[in-house]
Amino acid sequence: GMRAGLVVTNAWPNPLHPASTLQLEVLTDKDGPITTGIYDLNGTLKASLELGNLSVGLNELQTAVPNLPSGEYLIRIQQGTDNPEIVRINYIK
Repeated sequence: GMRAGLVVTNAWPNPLHPASTLQLEVLTDKDGPITTGIYDLNGTLKASLELGNLSVGLNELQTAVPNLPSGEYLIRIQQGTDNPEIVRINYIK
């Protein structure tokens, strides 16, 4: 059957501030590392985030946010070759 793949069920706070810790709830149906990047709305990679490995089920992740200009960003989260999840956030300095 169809695999559920990877789903981001929650991401907060939004808007983000420089001192914020980005928190993500990610549901997956397989174990393994994820790659995460922060992109501007033009699709340019602005920063990579190290979030490590996921395990099957709900994962609660947190990471410091790099120093970026204020604006809207897309956080792209991918596990293996599965379709990536995109989370849109506002970043306010």
